[in-house]
Amino acid sequence: MKKRLLILVCLMTCLKSGNAGLTKYFDLREAIATADVVVIGQFRRVEQVGSAFEKETSLHTYRFSFLVQENLKGGASGELPIELVVAGQLSPKLPAVPIGTKIVFLKKLSQGTYRFADEQISFLPMTGEALDHSGQLYDVIVRELCNVIRDGSLTYQERRTAVAALADVSSKEVLSAFQALLKDRDPFLRRAAILNLLRRDDTEALNLAAGILLNEAPELTPHEKENLAAAIRIGVRSEQAIPILSKLAISPDVFTRRSVVMSLAEIHSTKIQVPLARALGDRDAEVQYWAIVGLANSTGEEQWMPSKDEYYNDPSKYITHWRSWTAK
Repeated sequence: MKKRLLILVCLMTCLKSGNAGLTKYFDLREAIATADVVVIGQFRRVEQVGSAFEKETSLHTYRFSFLVQENLKGGASGELPIELVVAGQLSPKLPAVPIGTKIVFLKKLSQGTYRFADEQISFLPMTGEALDHSGQLYDVIVRELCNVIRDGSLTYQERRTAVAALADVSSKEVLSAFQALLKDRDPFLRRAAILNLLRRDDTEALNLAAGILLNEAPELTPHEKENLAAAIRIGVRSEQAIPILSKLAISPDVFTRRSVVMSLAEIHSTKIQVPLARALGDRDAEVQYWAIVGLANSTGEEQWMPSKDEYYNDPSKYITHWRSWTAK
């Protein structure tokens, strides 16, 4: 049986709950640069070493014992004490001890103790294959996280954590890993890939997102649908996306329409003018405003691109102008 090597970065709350999700983009370059120590090893045990009450908040200090197997930065070795302070629990429970071999990013404290380099992160997953050390440490970890994404034998949470950790990494290798995940059998991982690829202006992901949004997939929560629409707004900027965006611009969902029209308004092409002209008749004022902004951008008529205050003070002035322009 192969020995699984894990590099797992997760929220500090994951140490308490056992969940390995990320709620913000993980900056791998910053984690490596700011860490005094980067090591591979295993958590052995945890104990509570102190409690305090400050500003009406309970603070509990825990100490993990971490046995170093390989040093990647900083020269640490042996058994390292890592302290974690948890706030707000009146009846604290010991955090779960992460299982398996990990890589951790640490800052040195006084008297030979350490803390996690970022209060929001602790560990990231890797496959059980031999670690490829070629290149810089950043490249080593990115490459291995891509391998995690592709490895269907790993748990959902390990692969999902790898996706989250690579969310803000731009490279052909990461793009390829996310594109491969579009065909994964796990629907949650597929949707995670769609979100990340939309931010990278991927046409295939846009087609899949449009199918989900227009067909009103019943298994998605309103929040998940808004995330898809927001990813379109943030990342989709290519001319070839205009036909798909034009269909989404008449979605029954107002958040989708707003996001799509904002995306169209940022595309440098005269082809956006037809769907934006249609959006002038939308019943939502926000959609109308961004249609006006997009038309002004595409025509160069900046004098007819109002600020939001100007628009809301006299919306008919601008709508009338642009309707007259589109009628020519």
